[in-house]
Amino acid sequence: MSFNTAGNWNQSPDNLVINVSTAYLDANQEKDFSAGVNAVWQRIGLGYIFAANDIKQYKPTTSTDNLDSADSLGKDKYKYKYKYKIHTVNVSYLIPNVIDMDNFNIYLGGTYWSHLSRDENQGGGSDNRYGAHVRFKYFF
Repeated sequence: MSFNTAGNWNQSPDNLVINVSTAYLDANQEKDFSAGVNAVWQRIGLGYIFAANDIKQYKPTTSTDNLDSADSLGKDKYKYKYKYKIHTVNVSYLIPNVIDMDNFNIYLGGTYWSHLSRDENQGGGSDNRYGAHVRFKYFF
């Protein structure tokens, strides 16, 4: 769902654009939920995403899936249980018309901070994760 302050679907950088999204997965041995909101105004974006994951059982299918995690966690290497919540804040910025080309933009986006908190039944604790990326977009 998207909202634009101009009252139309034109996503001009002069308008405030607000996007809201949600997703739910109910699969075998796993339930995941996420919801997010982001706003873009004057080429600057700010967003928040919440996710809750409940994985009842995970069985690695290849030898590379269980190289370190099973032994280092001291768990049965063929049965993992994970239940955690993630809060993520992200910021982005658009640099349009790079080298005066109408069809070449650079996105300084995906700069984020995430806070992951584990359920007490899985040992508790939390982690902070950070990241960023630069995207070069050329319109053919």
